Amino acid sequence: MSQDRLEQAFRGAVAGAMRPIDYAFWYPARVVAMNADGTVDLAPDDADLVPTMQHVPLRLGVPGLSVIVPVGARVLVGFEGGDPGRPVATVWEGTTGVQLVINGGTDFVALASKVDAQITALKDVFSSWTPVASDGGAALKVLLTSLLGSGWPHSTASSSVKST
Repeated sequence: MSQDRLEQAFRGAVAGAMRPIDYAFWYPARVVAMNADGTVDLAPDDADLVPTMQHVPLRLGVPGLSVIVPVGARVLVGFEGGDPGRPVATVWEGTTGVQLVINGGTDFVALASKVDAQITALKDVFSSWTPVASDGGAALKVLLTSLLGSGWPHSTASSSVKST
């Protein structure tokens, strides 16, 4: 066997043995479709190493959390256990157009304590108001203007998420 053939055979054997190592890394990819089942179709940056993939699950690391990633978003794609048949996408770039869904919902509810505080502030205005005959409501207007000038009403939405 000639030196060239021996070297070529060796390179082929090494390349064949090394191919699975490619699946132990994370590769950048572009989302080409967000599917109804929560998976994404991806076009990896280096199609020579990683083929275009369809219905790749997103791994977010938080139970009950799902995400809607817009077409064109950038993600990292990797392979569970280095298995090319088990791709997963994670860690997307930017936040423009990304929608988080927690336990199937996207709206945060008002907290009772915050609602109570807003109602109390309004009640305080009315309880401190002393009607003045023939002022046309000017005294009440002054009190309400002061309340509204403080930024009232303040948000009553929860600023954090609690799973139930």
